[in-house]
Amino acid sequence: MVLWKMCRTHNLLPSSYTTTNEPKKIEELPSGNGGNADVWCGMYLGSKVAIKVLRVQSRADIASIERVRPSPFIAEICRLLTRVEQSFCREVVLWKQFRHPNLLPLVGATKSSHALMMVSEWMEYGTIVDFVTARPETNRLKLVSITPKGLK
Repeated sequence: MVLWKMCRTHNLLPSSYTTTNEPKKIEELPSGNGGNADVWCGMYLGSKVAIKVLRVQSRADIASIERVRPSPFIAEICRLLTRVEQSFCREVVLWKQFRHPNLLPLVGATKSSHALMMVSEWMEYGTIVDFVTARPETNRLKLVSITPKGLK
């Protein structure tokens, strides 16, 4: 909890939580997406990884918009960006602390001027939904029963 509060206050992550180099996307399109992020297949330190990239505009984008068309809403957008960065830091801190065989570990995170990214191992069979869809014979009850054990 203390670590999260420090990260939220300063919008910074501990260096042990960050990637040493920026991961590289190896596909033209994302492999999947959710409400606020896209997931790309990539490479990091010679390993195939999943790169979760939050969909946000950078401060530089907002500054260029403001130069073209000044708006009273620019300050609000900047405040929203700060909240997105705080949310990103919170997710990274929580995910990095999880240790369980049923949970995919976080390799690290990157906060650059143009993206907020989280890196995890690449799962060849995709998400659990992809896995079950491709294998209808899978024991879904067993999957449902073991998944919550990772959240204890």
